[in-house]
Amino acid sequence: PIWKDGHHDEPKLLESAVWNSLMTAHELQLTSISLPAISSGIFGFPKQLCAKVLITTAMLFFYKYSDSSLKHIKIINFDEGTAGIFQEELKKATK
Repeated sequence: PIWKDGHHDEPKLLESAVWNSLMTAHELQLTSISLPAISSGIFGFPKQLCAKVLITTAMLFFYKYSDSSLKHIKIINFDEGTAGIFQEELKKATK
């Protein structure tokens, strides 16, 4: 999703994009998937919110589909600053 102003269901759209990617991996019986920091670059999605949505959605997926063949979700990014934001959000989510 493209970030407009936060009042156009942007987080829900991002959640849906991530969920659909994970479900496709599950349906294809993949064991791992790599996801970039979707929409956090040129589409302007706030990086901290992006991290929270991606991590929360991934955790929810594992909770609902604990028997899935999908065992590893790699959230990737080439930008060190963005990667740091995701690492901090993951720490918060797993406390």
